[in-house]
Amino acid sequence: MEIYHRIFESAPDAQLVVDPAGRIALANAQAESLFGYARTELIGNPVEMLIPQRYHAAHVNHRNTYLAAAHSRPMGEGQDLFGRRKNGEEFPVDIMLSPLQVDKGLFVLCVVRKLSPSRS
Repeated sequence: MEIYHRIFESAPDAQLVVDPAGRIALANAQAESLFGYARTELIGNPVEMLIPQRYHAAHVNHRNTYLAAAHSRPMGEGQDLFGRRKNGEEFPVDIMLSPLQVDKGLFVLCVVRKLSPSRS
């Protein structure tokens, strides 16, 4: 299992594992760097803390819809997606979702990449 932990930690993109209730279960070092939160501030909190407030309600609905028919795919195809740092700064992102069925239920791996202004 150590190799999986090292892969997760050394990934060039922010990675989050979200539990069936929408709470962050795991976060890698890049997630800390990208969003400006310490890992201890992320773990156990709703994933919506990482998106602008105006998208929270819609995101909960999107998350529940995804969990009903989970499969690997880009999040929000055809939409502009934004992350939100601890300091409130918003930035464009690309997000890939992958379901992870484990003994505790269906978790989701979220791979988040900050987009450059020319790609957003």
